[in-house]
Amino acid sequence: MKKFENGVEIELGYDIDIEAFETWEKGIALTPEVSKTKVAATTPGATATAVGAPPMASCTEQEAVMKIRMYPIEGKTPLDCMLFLSELKKTL
Repeated sequence: MKKFENGVEIELGYDIDIEAFETWEKGIALTPEVSKTKVAATTPGATATAVGAPPMASCTEQEAVMKIRMYPIEGKTPLDCMLFLSELKKTL
Protein backbone atom coordinates (compact mmCIF):
# COMPACT_ATOMS: atom_id res chain seq x y z
CA MET A 1 0.00 0.00 0.00
CA LYS A 2 1.32 3.43 -0.97
CA LYS A 3 0.23 6.52 0.97
CA PHE A 4 -0.23 9.87 -0.73
CA GLU A 5 -1.23 13.29 0.57
CA ASN A 6 -4.78 12.91 -0.76
CA GLY A 7 -5.31 9.14 -0.46
CA VAL A 8 -3.80 5.68 -0.72
CA GLU A 9 -3.04 3.24 -3.52
CA ILE A 10 -3.66 -0.44 -2.88
CA GLU A 11 -2.22 -3.08 -5.20
CA LEU A 12 -4.85 -5.78 -5.73
CA GLY A 13 -2.80 -8.39 -7.52
CA TYR A 14 -5.46 -8.75 -10.23
CA ASP A 15 -7.11 -6.58 -12.87
CA ILE A 16 -10.46 -4.91 -12.29
CA ASP A 17 -13.27 -5.77 -14.73
CA ILE A 18 -14.05 -2.30 -16.13
CA GLU A 19 -17.49 -3.29 -17.46
CA ALA A 20 -18.50 -4.77 -14.10
CA PHE A 21 -17.27 -1.62 -12.35
CA GLU A 22 -19.23 0.66 -14.69
CA THR A 23 -22.38 -1.43 -14.20
CA TRP A 24 -21.93 -1.22 -10.42
CA GLU A 25 -21.24 2.53 -10.58
CA LYS A 26 -24.40 3.22 -12.62
CA GLY A 27 -26.45 1.45 -9.95
CA ILE A 28 -25.39 3.88 -7.23
CA ALA A 29 -27.89 6.67 -6.62
CA LEU A 30 -26.23 10.08 -6.51
CA THR A 31 -29.29 11.78 -5.06
CA PRO A 32 -30.17 11.92 -1.38
CA GLU A 33 -32.74 9.52 0.01
CA VAL A 34 -36.10 11.31 0.18
CA SER A 35 -38.07 10.76 3.34
CA LYS A 36 -41.82 10.27 3.00
CA THR A 37 -42.57 12.21 6.18
CA LYS A 38 -43.89 15.74 6.06
CA VAL A 39 -42.50 18.61 8.11
CA ALA A 40 -44.38 21.64 9.35
CA ALA A 41 -44.06 24.68 7.12
CA THR A 42 -44.10 28.32 8.20
CA THR A 43 -46.82 29.27 5.72
CA PRO A 44 -50.33 28.02 6.62
CA GLY A 45 -51.48 25.27 4.26
CA ALA A 46 -48.00 24.65 2.83
CA THR A 47 -46.03 21.44 3.31
CA ALA A 48 -42.46 20.46 2.61
CA THR A 49 -40.93 17.02 2.10
CA ALA A 50 -37.97 16.31 4.36
CA VAL A 51 -34.72 15.36 2.62
CA GLY A 52 -32.32 14.07 5.23
CA ALA A 53 -33.18 16.84 7.68
CA PRO A 54 -35.68 19.69 7.99
CA PRO A 55 -34.84 22.96 6.22
CA MET A 56 -32.65 25.25 8.32
CA ALA A 57 -33.00 28.96 8.95
CA SER A 58 -30.25 31.16 10.35
CA CYS A 59 -29.05 29.70 13.65
CA THR A 60 -26.71 30.36 16.54
CA GLU A 61 -23.67 28.26 17.32
CA GLN A 62 -25.55 26.43 20.09
CA GLU A 63 -28.44 25.65 17.73
CA ALA A 64 -25.98 24.35 15.12
CA VAL A 65 -24.34 22.07 17.68
CA MET A 66 -27.77 20.77 18.73
CA LYS A 67 -28.72 20.07 15.09
CA ILE A 68 -25.49 18.12 14.62
CA ARG A 69 -26.09 16.14 17.81
CA MET A 70 -29.68 15.33 16.81
CA TYR A 71 -28.85 14.34 13.21
CA PRO A 72 -29.32 10.55 12.85
CA ILE A 73 -25.97 9.97 11.11
CA GLU A 74 -26.03 6.20 11.63
CA GLY A 75 -28.97 5.89 9.23
CA LYS A 76 -27.72 8.32 6.59
CA THR A 77 -25.57 7.93 3.51
CA PRO A 78 -22.35 9.91 3.05
CA LEU A 79 -24.18 12.06 0.49
CA ASP A 80 -27.02 12.78 2.97
CA CYS A 81 -24.42 13.84 5.55
CA MET A 82 -22.63 16.06 3.04
CA LEU A 83 -25.90 17.78 2.10
CA PHE A 84 -26.83 18.21 5.78
CA LEU A 85 -23.49 19.86 6.54
CA SER A 86 -23.73 22.03 3.43
CA GLU A 87 -27.16 23.31 4.54
CA LEU A 88 -25.91 23.81 8.09
CA LYS A 89 -22.92 25.79 6.84
CA LYS A 90 -25.26 28.16 4.96
CA THR A 91 -27.04 29.03 8.22
CA LEU A 92 -23.88 30.01 10.10
